[in-house]
Amino acid sequence: KQWYQRRVRGQVSVDDVSDVSPIHIGGGLAGILTAVVFTTAETYALAVLDSGDNTPCGMLYICNGLGWKLFFANLAFLITVVAWSTLAGLGIFLPLNIMGLLRVDKMTEDVGLDFFTITAVETIDQFSKRKL
Repeated sequence: KQWYQRRVRGQVSVDDVSDVSPIHIGGGLAGILTAVVFTTAETYALAVLDSGDNTPCGMLYICNGLGWKLFFANLAFLITVVAWSTLAGLGIFLPLNIMGLLRVDKMTEDVGLDFFTITAVETIDQFSKRKL
C-alpha cells in the first residue's frame, strides 16, 4: 500500500477495504509508464500493427527520436482514462449517494457488517432446518 493512496482515501472518506483503488490505479499507471520506457520499435509495431519508419520506441531505446511521441500518446491516454473513469463513477455513485444507498446505517457500521451478515445467514439456516 502506498502512503499517498491511503491518505487520499482517508481525506475523501472512501471505504476501500480490499484496496481495489491502489491495485488498479497503481498497476495501470505502472503499465503505461513501463511501456513508455521499455517499448522497442518491434514490440510497438506488433502491438499496433504498424511497421513504418515513424514507429516510436521507448525512452530507454534510441531508435529514431520518437520516444517523446510515445510518451505524449500514453500521457493523453492516461488523462482520457482517468477523466472517463471519474465521469462514469460520478454518474453512477453520485445519484446513489444522494439517494442514501451507498452506506449502511450507523449501528451496522459500528458493529460491523460481518456480524449482521453472519447472523442473517445463521438465522436463515436455522429457519430452513425447522420442520413445518
